[in-house]
Amino acid sequence: MASYEDIVEELYQPTGNGPLHRAVLLKDEQTAKKYGHLINDVNFKGETPLHLAVKRNEENPVKRILMEFRPNVNARNKWHQTPLHYAVNSGKNENLNVLLNTEGIDIDAKDLNGYTPLLCLVDAHEEASPDWASGFRSLLEAGANRNSKTTYGYGILHLAAAKRNNTNFLSTILDLIPDVDLLSLTTMDENFLHIYMFQFAEVYEIAQEFIEKSLKKEDARALLNQRDAFGNTPFSLVMEDRNFDSNFISTLLSFGADATTTDFLGNTILHRLVCSAASPIIPEIICLVRAGAPTKKTNFFGQSPAALAYEMDVIEFFIREHVDFNQTDAWKRSAFTTIADQKPRPEVIKTLITKGGADVHIRDRYGSTPLHLAAYNDFDYQVDILLSHGADKGAKDEMNDLPWETADRHLCLNSYRRLRQEENESVLYRRVNTMDILGQRRSSVTASEIQKVGFSHISIGFPEDPRSFYENMLKQSLIEPRSEEERIVSTVRKFVGNVCDLVGEYDSRFKVKLIPTGSTAEGTKVGKLDEFDFFLGMEELLNSFDIIKTPGVQRTPYACLKMKPDVCGDLFAQFTTSEGFFVAYQFLQHLYKYIKKALGSNKPWKYTDLSNRCENKIHVIDGKPVFNFVIYWTGSKFKHIKISVDLVPDVYMPGWWPSDILSAKIRLLNQDIRDAGCFLIFQSHENDFHNFRFLEDSLMKLGFPDDKDGKLRRRSKLRVSVAPAEIALMKSLPEAFLRGYAMAKLVKGEHICPEIIVDVMPWDSLSLRRDFEKKKMLPAKPWHIIKSYMLKNCTFRAADQMTHDAMLDADPYDIAKYIFKILLQSCKSKSLVPYLLPYTNVLELPRGTSSYDTEMLPFKRELCAQLGVSILG
Repeated sequence: MASYEDIVEELYQPTGNGPLHRAVLLKDEQTAKKYGHLINDVNFKGETPLHLAVKRNEENPVKRILMEFRPNVNARNKWHQTPLHYAVNSGKNENLNVLLNTEGIDIDAKDLNGYTPLLCLVDAHEEASPDWASGFRSLLEAGANRNSKTTYGYGILHLAAAKRNNTNFLSTILDLIPDVDLLSLTTMDENFLHIYMFQFAEVYEIAQEFIEKSLKKEDARALLNQRDAFGNTPFSLVMEDRNFDSNFISTLLSFGADATTTDFLGNTILHRLVCSAASPIIPEIICLVRAGAPTKKTNFFGQSPAALAYEMDVIEFFIREHVDFNQTDAWKRSAFTTIADQKPRPEVIKTLITKGGADVHIRDRYGSTPLHLAAYNDFDYQVDILLSHGADKGAKDEMNDLPWETADRHLCLNSYRRLRQEENESVLYRRVNTMDILGQRRSSVTASEIQKVGFSHISIGFPEDPRSFYENMLKQSLIEPRSEEERIVSTVRKFVGNVCDLVGEYDSRFKVKLIPTGSTAEGTKVGKLDEFDFFLGMEELLNSFDIIKTPGVQRTPYACLKMKPDVCGDLFAQFTTSEGFFVAYQFLQHLYKYIKKALGSNKPWKYTDLSNRCENKIHVIDGKPVFNFVIYWTGSKFKHIKISVDLVPDVYMPGWWPSDILSAKIRLLNQDIRDAGCFLIFQSHENDFHNFRFLEDSLMKLGFPDDKDGKLRRRSKLRVSVAPAEIALMKSLPEAFLRGYAMAKLVKGEHICPEIIVDVMPWDSLSLRRDFEKKKMLPAKPWHIIKSYMLKNCTFRAADQMTHDAMLDADPYDIAKYIFKILLQSCKSKSLVPYLLPYTNVLELPRGTSSYDTEMLPFKRELCAQLGVSILG
């Protein structure tokens, strides 16, 4: 039944409903007869009165009257949906049957995304109930095309495979139409088993029974071995989930699943299974090997399956298979070294050396030995094992570094100590006592200590005058233009650019202007280059949409994209509301698919020193439209870096500012900052982007044309980001501020900052005290709790509070102290407004924070800020 609120909105909101539309909504038969001549009148959404009459699961006597006036039963709304689309979505078979009995009905009419009424019927229901089956049969008997597909290639089996109760749904469809096209493919070359194997949340026995009972052997073979646009077969996707046993694998193999298949990067089934294994998998591996899975085949990066292993039972299996653990990859790095890099248990390293024949002296392309890698990773237990088996502590790499010098260079204290213990001769420090000072530093302090008068950097173990120490650490850690650092930056940017170029080739609507952001773009990155941030400027959207501030987003950090009045809207109509506002949700789903496809291709990886592990997946961070994936750098100074890449889709018109944000009162504002402007990123007010794996392209499900719960309106409100302006602002400050900000980030890092044991609580609440006593409080880690963005805005506020002369005279150490003092004040007040972005609070608590954490997190932040002040003296 329609709610009172729904009826009121459709009657009185500016919907464009005429008198006959209103008669339908009010079930007013007399008025309907009076205005029957308006039978094909349309509202703002393009809906006729007949659309409204069949859209709800309820009795409506006006429906009969409308049919007497011979309406256009194939009338289309703005999204090309006919009344028949509405009827199948209503769940009321009477609505469906009335239309099916009408002469001239277009049974296979398609909406903007290619959905026919039959496809809508499958998509709209979660259970294959008797009523649903009755409607399904009615459409088929009326001549509906059982093999129709959406614009993106989804057929009825694909849609059924995405259901929570997918096995029952698929079985019902196959019983009703056994001659349906089982091998139908999407535009990404997925058959329905790709989706089924990826989606099924049931125990594998149910999936096994479904395949055995519902599929002929020849069909199962073709389905299981079909490779999609991402390089996956349904059989290989099984390995990703690990929801199976050897019996299930044996069943799939008996149906003809190919154990030798590879993805587009050359990864075999064994690569994927070994790489994703978190539990014993030997029976499954044996099944695959017996079926022909190659144990020694290398992927695009020259890695065998054994090189990706780290569990003892898997290592022992490969030893029995006589796998060569000294086989090298594209960087001449041995399988043994690659395994050791994953930090396996000590017995794995020992077994590889004593039973697997691993060479402890082997060198990679850059002259690094396993001992250099162990020192670089600060794996002191590996240093001990390698030395006990004769590793050469006097070996020098391409940098002319001994292993202990590698540890020294990268501040790896544990490995440094182990290797120096082995040295009989004195060694000159490159930096004055840096490692000795770090060695004396306490690894933890208590909250009660921090709160005591007199607690200082000396209490933690730092020298009385720490200035030279921090300046020395900054010099060592700040990423500045040097040969390998420059090569890493240019390589990663080129790689991501190649990925974006491929995305634009797949779909011209998704052409991207790549914009590097974050600390690497600012020049404030400290430590390893292990994080890269990019904004993806969606250029085609700017040709069709204007950025506007509607009344609903005034004095908020949100704005909207609205279709330009002189633009033909067909290109982006599927992403646009009836009022012309852009909704990013489905757009992001497409973008996810395209990025995933590009990463699975070998094209971006060619001629780079980058690689990935075959289990790596692109994923979305915290429900936000931030696409994250991991790549690996192999080099000389930086032996191996796990690099996290964030891609943030946006629209960017340089110089654009929301009128209610840009203010002449911002003291540090200059023309360069004004010209940089803001991004509009695709994080909506709803902030619900999570179902990105299966392309949810049903317009009905996405809320078109109805927006009953207001979700479309919230999804059309997009977040403003001042990142371009912040980069311009940071670069406009004197060099000392950039270095002071970098020093502040260094101080809160785990090399310097100890963790905090929370042994006291500041509240009088009895319930909170009970919670505190019950919970096993984990130590507070400042490097996680204090975000760089907090320190960045404190840097801006520090500069804002100084005179011009004081800014020029300040040095990095004093600025870092000032930054932490401002942060401490902000944490005490629980408020830190971004310098360029009012109406928000950097210290705002995450959604869903418990009442206990609502008190505890601000307390931890204050402790961390106080510790930072103390550390800096």
